[in-house]
Amino acid sequence: MQAMRGFNAAMFERPFEGASEIVPSDTKTIPLTRAIYVGTGGDLRIAFSDHSVATLRGIKSGSVLPVRAQAILKKGTTAQHLTALY
Repeated sequence: MQAMRGFNAAMFERPFEGASEIVPSDTKTIPLTRAIYVGTGGDLRIAFSDHSVATLRGIKSGSVLPVRAQAILKKGTTAQHLTALY
């Protein structure tokens, strides 16, 4: 199995130190995340720290995604109750 690019297991060796609500926006960025909690499932359109953009489809409610996101884009995001974890 190939390791995820940019994934560092050490990111989860210690508890998260902060959190903030994410309001999806096509124009605003957020502080770089360690993970994102998805309260209500759906699709999540993410701008990653390397400036790539992808839509993660069918994310289940209650998921914690280990992603280094700099933005959650409004267009293409149907998931709700999102929390950035730092």
